[in-house]
Amino acid sequence: MTISNIEKKIDKKFKVKPNEYLVYVMGQMGIRQSDLFKKGLGCRSHISEFVNGKRKLSLSFIKKFLKVTNRFDSVISWQILTQ
Repeated sequence: MTISNIEKKIDKKFKVKPNEYLVYVMGQMGIRQSDLFKKGLGCRSHISEFVNGKRKLSLSFIKKFLKVTNRFDSVISWQILTQ
């Protein structure tokens, strides 16, 4: 499954953009961009671009983000990654 397929499924099924979901989860968990950098999810500039919607989310970033935020058991998160 490609990243663009994941983004299309998010847009159609969940009516939310990938970066909006990212910001939503970060807000729920009290996570800042610097926290994602410290946990090894990427360089500061890439994380900023992901959050601001200027860069498409990579599959490896999505997997790391879901693991760090304990979202791997979330039905929505699994649907995004597996459909």
